[in-house]
Amino acid sequence: MNSYTRAVYAHGGIPEPECISLPVSVLASGERRLEGETYLSGGYGIRAQIEASVPFVPMKDMADVWQPSRLKGTLVSSAHGLPFFTATQVFDIRPTPRKFIAPGCTPNLNKRFVRPGWILVTCSGSVGESIITYSPHVSVVVSHDLLRVEPKREAVRGYLYSFLRTRFARAMLRSTRYGSIVKHLEPEHLVDVPVPTAREAAYRRFNQQVARVFQLRDEAFRLTLEAEAAFAAQLPQVHVDPGETGFPVSVSELFTGRRRLDAYHHNLAAKAILDSLKRSGNEVVPLSSVAECVFGVPRFKHVYQDRGIPYLDSEDLFKINPELGKYIPESAKKDAAKYYVERGWLLMASSGQLYGLNGNVVLADRWHEGKIVSNHIIRIVPREVRPGYLAIALGHPAFGRSLVLRLAFGSEVPEIAPEDLTDFPVVRLAPAVEHEIAEMMERASSLRAEANRRENAIVGSLETDLEHRLSGRSSL
Repeated sequence: MNSYTRAVYAHGGIPEPECISLPVSVLASGERRLEGETYLSGGYGIRAQIEASVPFVPMKDMADVWQPSRLKGTLVSSAHGLPFFTATQVFDIRPTPRKFIAPGCTPNLNKRFVRPGWILVTCSGSVGESIITYSPHVSVVVSHDLLRVEPKREAVRGYLYSFLRTRFARAMLRSTRYGSIVKHLEPEHLVDVPVPTAREAAYRRFNQQVARVFQLRDEAFRLTLEAEAAFAAQLPQVHVDPGETGFPVSVSELFTGRRRLDAYHHNLAAKAILDSLKRSGNEVVPLSSVAECVFGVPRFKHVYQDRGIPYLDSEDLFKINPELGKYIPESAKKDAAKYYVERGWLLMASSGQLYGLNGNVVLADRWHEGKIVSNHIIRIVPREVRPGYLAIALGHPAFGRSLVLRLAFGSEVPEIAPEDLTDFPVVRLAPAVEHEIAEMMERASSLRAEANRRENAIVGSLETDLEHRLSGRSSL
């Protein structure tokens, strides 16, 4: 760029375009990538530095990487189909199937299941996220939008997973993605990623540490299922005719309270659940009587930078150990404390599709504190009831969330208003039962937080070691 062009950009306040000089041999080898993003991202520089500075092997020497053929599934009811997880659902704290696939109409069905211990890497949309399969993923058909990574040696599983979660690996994977609207990653991109090698003792150490992380997550998931089962055991079963297409509503129901005229608010499933709560013989009280407050926070203009106060959007709250990449500068958010949350609060997604995050609830822990939490999250501060029990009452897949979702309004992006949630019916069980359920849910939350803390420490230590190795100061 000549001096005249620079002056034009400077005068107009336009940032100078990024540029880099490359030898022709780079463009004429391998995949012959011609788009500038591949070489301008930090991933290209990291790759070149690893290949020039440390002993490494391509990913294909350490693992088999493959992807099932694209799935054009036939959807059926849950009674006749197999549960299916999208790529994003695999990372959910409490994944719940939303779709069911007809097994007889699904080609190569066996290749669409995953085995415990495989590494899955997102390859469409938000590429480069990794997770090891564990108990929630067993016996579920998993999307083809996840690359399967099977280590050739058990000893390197933990090290490979930790490396894929480092900023080095994420940057390299994102530099090789392609596509303009929806980014994609192919198995061919992952197999050539350079993986710095380490001593066998380091492999064993990472394996043990990562195995412990997923033991904690397995235990947390087991406790969550047991808490849900214990809650459901106290209530009569719900029976709803799935073939019902219409239903009557009395005029008195339409002209009391919030005067809801939308049919979904009066749906039969919600009515059956309300009837079940009444027939249980237990006391049913409004949420406002067991919560100090139920409130939202104002909308605000999001200005993201590379540093500042960490920002959590709705997806971050309900994912296993999300990557934080959004920061709000303190100078742009003088009232940041208004958006903070505290341990023991319940956080509920109040915006989004009914089949998605909307209505999901999570217990806030220490990790959530000191961060700006999205205005699309309702804050619930418990009173006279333990947070773990209230989380089940609101978020139980059968007896809670359906009653929450009936409160949503709007067509394109349904919303839940905090003032509507205050009347949510909370069933009160025997104190001993509530205590047992609360213990399980709070323990599960604590285990997930501990797993995330351990995983971040493992990945952080590997990043530090790799920084030292790339600078010639140490070796794993």
